[in-house]
Amino acid sequence: MAIRKLGLLLSTPPSHPSVETVVQLAQAALRKGVDVYLYLIDEGVKTVVDQRYLSLVDAGVKMSVCA
Repeated sequence: MAIRKLGLLLSTPPSHPSVETVVQLAQAALRKGVDVYLYLIDEGVKTVVDQRYLSLVDAGVKMSVCA
């Protein structure tokens, strides 16, 4: 069976509802054994210190952050 992968791109500020949506999608994918890649760009970079996102990294999400 091929390894399944999911890439998520977040460009919105921490106050935007998409931040929680990305967390939920990533958690659901991890539970199914999917490799998750999270890309933070623009205002999304500000979520890098959010505990929910740090927990995703601890759970195995591969995170890339734009400078």
